[in-house]
Amino acid sequence: AQGGARLVEVGTTNKTHLSDYAEAITEETKAILKVHTSNYRIVGFSELVEREDLKRLASQHDLPLIEDLGSGVLVDLSKYGLSYEPTVQDSVKAGVDVVCFSGDKLLGGPQAGIIAGRKKWIEKMKKHPLTRALRVDKFTVTALEMVLLDYLDEERAVKKIPVLKMIRESKEALKKKAEALKEQVESLSGAADFAVLPCEEQIGGGSLPLERLQGYALVIRPKRISVPELEEKMRHLPVPIIGRTIENAVWLDVRTMFEEDFGPVSQMLGEIL
Repeated sequence: AQGGARLVEVGTTNKTHLSDYAEAITEETKAILKVHTSNYRIVGFSELVEREDLKRLASQHDLPLIEDLGSGVLVDLSKYGLSYEPTVQDSVKAGVDVVCFSGDKLLGGPQAGIIAGRKKWIEKMKKHPLTRALRVDKFTVTALEMVLLDYLDEERAVKKIPVLKMIRESKEALKKKAEALKEQVESLSGAADFAVLPCEEQIGGGSLPLERLQGYALVIRPKRISVPELEEKMRHLPVPIIGRTIENAVWLDVRTMFEEDFGPVSQMLGEIL
């Protein structure tokens, strides 16, 4: 908006063709923007334009191609049983001039917005007065650097970076975790019935909206207080415990829990039950 740019939408909600982009290009056009639907999907009677085709069109008109990927994915998740999600490397290899993505979410780093691309365009952005006001601090840069260094070895990255490690965790391993948590909680409180049950999970974080993971949860059915009361007490703990209410019970999904958390979680649950 500051530069006087006007966004021109092309195509329709469910179908967009290369010709829609081509017909919208005028002598005033300065760039082509493609935004990936990272947090939703349009399925069924739908069609979209591939970045490679857009790059050819952009080159024909001497325009930069910008792609907003949303979640920053640096590994091919289809290798780990998930559906394919476009990676930053895919965009760069396709010749996209500027790629925008998140530093957190699927990348697994600190919350930040990352803009990568050709030096010509990045240098122009760096000269804008707002760059200084919006740039992240040195702590964020350091944290991001450490995460990106892990990605130099993909095998190490998927084992070390929490979000990738959680996504890859097997159903069998999750069941063992849930049973270990159940054993600890039961030893501290007899004021509820506890069970380990299979559950369906969403990855969240504005990514892979259609993906469902299969895991296990600790299911709590309190005897002395109601489920809403238990949930409220959990939320107001010094370190809040966030669960889901399903079929008049509180479900704690263990995929996002570390085993070193089991002791404190069990202690706090024992106190409020």
